[in-house]
Amino acid sequence: MTVFQRMPKPLAAALAMAGTLAAGVAGGYAARTVHLPLPWLLGALFTTMALSLTGAPVRLIPWGRPAGTIVVGASTGLQFTAAVVEKLVTLLPLIIAAAFLSTIVGAIGGLIYMRLTGRRPPHSSPPFPAAWSRPPTLPRNMAGTSSPSWWRRPRGWR
Repeated sequence: MTVFQRMPKPLAAALAMAGTLAAGVAGGYAARTVHLPLPWLLGALFTTMALSLTGAPVRLIPWGRPAGTIVVGASTGLQFTAAVVEKLVTLLPLIIAAAFLSTIVGAIGGLIYMRLTGRRPPHSSPPFPAAWSRPPTLPRNMAGTSSPSWWRRPRGWR
């Protein structure tokens, strides 16, 4: 039995979150000293990844991702000059057309996938997450299931 397992759960979770944050800061600082690009992002990412792979009790702050999204969005938005906004407005029809076209291509790909595998909704999603931010949350959301429904082989595949 480890020290964390003998502690009350709220205290163990708080200590694991504090340790994860401290490790992320240390990794960011180390990446900054060796002049990696995006040091505070990559250093923290690699450090927490390494800790997680070694079995350390890595815990994330429950509201950390939405808060980080707000900070990154605000800091990115502050960099927009009048010239950048003007260019974005000029390119807006092209941006909307590209979004519409990618949606159409994705829908056609889904129909082809359904036709090839014989699957029907709601189990017709292809065997990959829909967004880049999704893979880290899959194990937590599966909550004890052996594999997600899209992981199983479709009918007819050997």
